[in-house]
Order: sequence, then structure tokens, then C-alpha cells
Amino acid sequence: MKCNQVKKRLSAYLDGELTAAEAEKVSDHLNRCVGCRRAAEQLRRAYQRLDAGDALPADSFFLTRFRARLSDLGQSNARPYWQQWLQRAVIPATLAVGLFLGMQLGIHLQQNWSGAQSSGNTYIESQLLSDMQQNSLTAQYLALNGWTEGDDEE
Repeated sequence: MKCNQVKKRLSAYLDGELTAAEAEKVSDHLNRCVGCRRAAEQLRRAYQRLDAGDALPADSFFLTRFRARLSDLGQSNARPYWQQWLQRAVIPATLAVGLFLGMQLGIHLQQNWSGAQSSGNTYIESQLLSDMQQNSLTAQYLALNGWTEGDDEE
């Protein structure tokens, strides 16, 4: 028998609740294993103390303090029905309004930003196309960089 199996059966062994075969196995293990024998002895001493009635004296006001604490806990968690309903309704409503406003802001920003960007691109593209028809590609490149065709670097 292994130690963990013996430790699970120690209480039943000391109470005499095991079958003869199981009690024999536990007894054999306790004769061989020092750790389990020590655990059995500690449990046996605890049983003796409990049987002797060496209990600690109870505090005379323990029960009064315990009941007062229970009533404080019960009252602190109790809320009127309307507060519970309000809490259950406000949180989802706030989330729904926030989601709606976020979607509206996203749509507004997307329309304004993409509209400005596309109109700016259209203007630049039309300028480049009209200038390309009039000038050479090299002249267009130099004009984009702020140079003219006749400038020389020194």
C-alpha cells in the first residue's frame, strides 16, 4: 500500500472502520514507514485530546458578535429593487449609446477624410496630366522638385 492511500485511510483505521484485510495492510505499512507512523500518531493524539474534552473556553460574546456581523453583511448587500433594476438597465444602455456614437463618429470621419483625400488627389492628378501634355517628362520631374531645366549644380 502506498503512503497516500494509507493517509486517506488513517482516520478509518484509528476508528476501527476498516475491514480486517485493509487494517492489516495499513498496519504493515505503518510498521515500515516512519512518515505515515508519525502522521498516525499525530492523529491519534488529536483524537485523545478531543475525547478528553480539553476544548478551549468559548468567548462569552462570540455568538453576539457573530450574529451582528451576519446582519451587517446581509444589510450591506441588500438594495432596493429600483436600484437593482437601474443598475441592470443603465450599464447595457450606456454601452449601446457608446457603440452607436462610436459608429456615427467613424462614419463621419470616414466620409470627410476620404472625401478630402480623394478631391486632393484628383486635383493633383489633373494638374500633372495637363502639364504633361504641354511639357516633357524631364521638365515635369524637375518642376515637381522645384528645379527648372536650365539650372546647373555647382
